[in-house]
Amino acid sequence: TELSIRGELEAEQAGIDNLSENDVYTEKDYIEISDYKKYIEDRYNKCYRFPMKPPFNAMGLMPWTMARGIKEFYGQFGIKVKSKWATTLSKNKIIDNISEMVDKGIPIPASYYVFNKKNKLMFYSYDEKKNEIKESSSCTSHYFNITGIIHIETNNEKNRYLSVSSWGELYYIKFDDWVKKLSYFTNILYIKKL
Repeated sequence: TELSIRGELEAEQAGIDNLSENDVYTEKDYIEISDYKKYIEDRYNKCYRFPMKPPFNAMGLMPWTMARGIKEFYGQFGIKVKSKWATTLSKNKIIDNISEMVDKGIPIPASYYVFNKKNKLMFYSYDEKKNEIKESSSCTSHYFNITGIIHIETNNEKNRYLSVSSWGELYYIKFDDWVKKLSYFTNILYIKKL
């Protein structure tokens, strides 16, 4: 059964990407967007909300609550996973963890956070017309999903990039730029099926 056009358009307008029929299937072949938003909000409140009083309640999602939320989410389907934030601060071990998860098709929640706002992480996009990687955006505090590791040669220099999904788009970040700020705050959520 396919999603109704109405459901897809409403989901698109709400900024919800990559809905599959397994995510939203009902007897009516679609779910009202208001019901979907309520489901997401309820999941967030149950698994991820970090109870703090203003002004600290505006801090955003904390990594340890994300790890707990992943375990609880998979657990409701009878799937046991190991889920832990920042399992390593080793630059060599982190690439092994990323490679392991990419090879198993597991999207990798990751972050970049620096206290010095001059240390921006550059996001790159691929320009098909010019066949080149170009600067697209930057951040100093952001979550994204790592979806792959690629090697790109530009100006006779070979760079290792991480392909990332962020803001509903595909970007690339230089692994060396990201990993040089590796810390508890700049790290990944390691997920392994048990």
